[in-house]
Amino acid sequence: MWQSRNILARFEPSRQTRSVDDLVERFWSYVARRSPTECWEWRRALNKGYGVFHVPPQGLAAAHDLAFELTYHVIPEALQLDHLCRNRACVNPRHLELVTHSENILRSPISGRRPSLSARQAAAIRKRYATEKVAQHVLAAKYGVQQMTISNVIRGAKRAYATQL
Repeated sequence: MWQSRNILARFEPSRQTRSVDDLVERFWSYVARRSPTECWEWRRALNKGYGVFHVPPQGLAAAHDLAFELTYHVIPEALQLDHLCRNRACVNPRHLELVTHSENILRSPISGRRPSLSARQAAAIRKRYATEKVAQHVLAAKYGVQQMTISNVIRGAKRAYATQL
């Protein structure tokens, strides 16, 4: 599996990555950055949907953990990150929240949280976005959801909406 605590403190230079600055530059080059409110997709290796990044000499680190550490601070041992957008490949630090393991489990879509949009609404959102080029934040306001939910619907994430009409 991957390491996730105090990632930068354990970094050691290698032939390919000679400094922390090189590591940081390489990391962000693998991210499809968009607006601050949209998901920033990890464009490299995934493990169970989560981005992974090689940090010498420790091996793989969770990409979202490193993004959070680079932006804010080290993740405390008792906490983990929850993807508020429900997109495991997202590394946008604004979409990540420190929570306890119990809270993360309770928030999980598997735990029974209900989607906020119907399949019919999701289809209408995808159509308007594709044909009318309506901005995601405008669609979010219209449907009373967060822009991240609209992003998930457009990407086709099933957890963003109910599967029944």
